[in-house]
Amino acid sequence: MAGSAFEQMVRRRGNSMESVRGQCNAEVHYRSGVANDNTKNMIKQAFTVIGQSTVPEWPGYDFTPTDLTADENANIDTQKQAFRGLLGNYHAAGPAYLLAQHRSLFGMQYISKIRVWSYTGSPWSVSEGTLDQLRSNMLLFVTNVPADDDI
Repeated sequence: MAGSAFEQMVRRRGNSMESVRGQCNAEVHYRSGVANDNTKNMIKQAFTVIGQSTVPEWPGYDFTPTDLTADENANIDTQKQAFRGLLGNYHAAGPAYLLAQHRSLFGMQYISKIRVWSYTGSPWSVSEGTLDQLRSNMLLFVTNVPADDDI
């Protein structure tokens, strides 16, 4: 059986890839209880780069690739740098790869925003807290590529 693991699963269930094209919807990917030290370190670096002293509780902070979000005083280049760092970590790279590898199923979509928040009952201090103390969640928002963009 050729094809990706996803394609093989679809076929084992008696479907064809053509029957599921356009039927997949992945608007949000939720990453609960981030425990990976590489991802935690990238979260800490992202908040440091944008000048935030804490990882806030819900609703958290939104990192985007193109514009300013919660902090109007943030530099747009540092905002992009922080977003790209988070996008490249273990928790976000998987969904990004899924979208890239299965365009025929999901269409032209990309991760447009990454929301990060602390769930410890209080904001986590970037400068004073240890990575062992960081308890965070991530939401990755998936959006259709605008028709006028060339990707």
